[in-house]
Amino acid sequence: GGMQLGAFMEDGGVDYRIVERGSRVGTFWETYPRHDQLISLNKRYTSRPREEFDEFNLRHDWNSLLPAAAAAAGVGGRSTGARGARGGGGASPRFTDFSSRMFPAREEYLAYLRAYHRFHRLKVQFEWEVARVSRRRIGDHEGFALQSSAGRFLTCKYLIVATALGRPYVPDMEGIELADGYESVDVREEAYKDQRVLVLGLGNAAFEAAGRAQATAGYVHMIG
Repeated sequence: GGMQLGAFMEDGGVDYRIVERGSRVGTFWETYPRHDQLISLNKRYTSRPREEFDEFNLRHDWNSLLPAAAAAAGVGGRSTGARGARGGGGASPRFTDFSSRMFPAREEYLAYLRAYHRFHRLKVQFEWEVARVSRRRIGDHEGFALQSSAGRFLTCKYLIVATALGRPYVPDMEGIELADGYESVDVREEAYKDQRVLVLGLGNAAFEAAGRAQATAGYVHMIG
C-alpha cells in the first residue's frame, strides 16, 4: 500500500516520505508467506494483447501494483523488469514479467517490489521505526509529528498508515501456548510425517500450512 501511494504521489509532484522500519524494500516478503508460495494467481495470458486491452489485463492481474499516470504512457511495451529505471523509459514493472508460475514464489514477488521501487524512484527512509504519533499544528493546518525509536522526528500535514502484518493473532483460549504459531511453525514436509495435524483457522495462512502438512501427514483437520 505504501509503495502504491508513493508512486502516485511521486508522479503528482507531492512532497512526501515513506518511512520503513526495515533496512530495505520488502523485508516482510523475506519471511512471508512462510511456505514460500503466493496463493494469488499470476494470470499472464488473457488472449488479449497488452497494447490494446491493458485495463482488462490489469483486472486479471492479482499481484502487480498500478502504474502512475506518467508511467502508464509506456504501458504498451514490455516492462523494464528487474533492471528497470524510469529514466531509461519503458513501462512500470508488471509482476507477470517476473514469474512464469501460476502460483509464484515469494522471492519472485520480492524482486518485483524492489524493481517497482527503483523504477518509480520512491522516497523511502529506511530503518525508521515509528514509536509515537502526535498532533502538531503546521502553519494554519492541523498536522502530525512522528517520533522514531531512535529519537528522530518528522512532521507532516497528512498521515497515511499502510503497514503490513505487525504481530500474530493469538486466540484467547486455554492451552493455546501449546500450539505452534504461523510465524514459527516448522515448514518442512518431513516434520509432519504420519502425524495428526490440527490447523486452527480458515484463512490464507491456515490453508497454506495445511497444504504443506498434507503432503506427509497421516491426517489434517481444520477448524475455524
